[in-house]
Amino acid sequence: MHLTKARRDDRSSFNNQVQSCSHQVHRHWSDRPTIHSEDQQWYAVRCVLQLPADAGFAYEERITLWRATSAEDAIEQAELEASRYVDGMDFKYMKLAQPFHLFEPPDHGKEVFSLIRESDLPPNDYLSAFFDTGRESQGHIKSEN
Repeated sequence: MHLTKARRDDRSSFNNQVQSCSHQVHRHWSDRPTIHSEDQQWYAVRCVLQLPADAGFAYEERITLWRATSAEDAIEQAELEASRYVDGMDFKYMKLAQPFHLFEPPDHGKEVFSLIRESDLPPNDYLSAFFDTGRESQGHIKSEN
């Protein structure tokens, strides 16, 4: 499992260095209490899952929201939920969890995830390589132009 800081921003008390954390999921999701305390803050966690596809594999990226005392706590909650999500399906959690500390509580139009990636690729090549490969399972919005 990888723990990475998703955004460098002076507003965050989040550590600016890439960190690593490893642990096993020991509890069933239903064993986790849902009591919230004042020291908890909002985190979004992106987890990557692998699933079978017609030609090889497909990968699902899921972003879930959590009240947690730390990024590590948010990841633990997200991993427990991911194990419940894949239970009984032919999906595999890929042990990649990327947390994002929300600067404000979630609300209409608020940022819930950000990841900055450096690349030598020019803009169109970057989008094609990482986001618009042509193999995504997504709907299309009709352009009014």
